[in-house]
Amino acid sequence: MEARKFDGSNARDFHALGEAERLMIWAVRYWVTCFKASKKAGPGLGCALRGAGVGHAEDGLDFALTVLSQCALRPVDVRCPACRFVSPDEERLIETVARLQNSDGGGAWLAVTEILPAAAARIMLEALEGVAQSFSFARLRIQPCPNHLLFAVPQDATDAPDALGGKVTLH
Repeated sequence: MEARKFDGSNARDFHALGEAERLMIWAVRYWVTCFKASKKAGPGLGCALRGAGVGHAEDGLDFALTVLSQCALRPVDVRCPACRFVSPDEERLIETVARLQNSDGGGAWLAVTEILPAAAARIMLEALEGVAQSFSFARLRIQPCPNHLLFAVPQDATDAPDALGGKVTLH
C-alpha cells in the first residue's frame, strides 16, 4: 500500500470530532506544546483532565507521550493546539486508545508499532491502558477513526529529529 502525504485534504476536522476525541487530541497537543517549550504539562493538563472527569488519565498520558517523544522511529506529527485538522499520527493515537477501550490489544499494538519499536510500544500501551480506562469510567468513549486515515504518512515523516533533540514535531 502506498503511503500518502499529509496535506489536509484527507484529514478530519478537529471540531467535527466527538467530545472524547477532541479532549484526547487537545491533551496530546497541549503536552507537546509544553514539551517543545521545555515545560511540564502537569498543572494545566491535570486541571483540564480533572475538569472533564478523567483526572486519572494525566499520569498515564504523560508517561505514554514521554515514551513516544524519546523512542519514536520517526518524527511524530502532532498539530498545534489551534490547528483545525487532525494529523495521521493524531488519528493513530485516537485509534490506539479506542482499541484499548474495546479490549482490542492486538489492534492497539498494530496502531503504535508503526511509530515505535516493540519494547517502547509495550510500555506505551501499558500507560495508555490506564488512559483508556479513565475515559471509559467518565463515559467518554473514543470512536475508532476511519481506516484510510491510519495509512497516511505526515509530509515530514522522513525529516530528522528537531533541533531541541526530541523526535516530536509540532505543526
